[in-house]
Amino acid sequence: MNKKGFSLIEIMVVLLITSFVMGIVYEFIGIGLRFFEAFSKDFNYSVKALISDITFEMNNPDSFYAENNKKLTINKDGTNITYYALTPSRDFSTFTIRKEVKYKNFMYTKIFYLNKVIDVNFTEKSSSQKKKILISIISTKGKEVFNGYLP
Repeated sequence: MNKKGFSLIEIMVVLLITSFVMGIVYEFIGIGLRFFEAFSKDFNYSVKALISDITFEMNNPDSFYAENNKKLTINKDGTNITYYALTPSRDFSTFTIRKEVKYKNFMYTKIFYLNKVIDVNFTEKSSSQKKKILISIISTKGKEVFNGYLP
């Protein structure tokens, strides 16, 4: 007699091995999700976007200066780039930074909405022959989200 197909024992062994492998995969996915949540909980992507934008504009500037801790101006290749630290929203959930770029007769504006930020300061610092801008970003919890020198 020609036997084709699987026995009940073979099917049960395959199901047991498959469930064991799926349990391991499920645990790895859970560990990855917990790691991602712990890592990104306090990370503010809107602040990273602003710092990345300022860092890009500060790459080889002709000149730059800060005014009244709320305005950063960068002159680069005939282009005038200005960041204005405006005010937080009424519920203090976002802080607005306006970027204005002027080149001859062309001008455009970009708005950054920083989440969970209550204050942003631009301070000009000079050492022996190098001038830098200190950017300080304070969260609604009173902690510094970012505090560093550019460039």
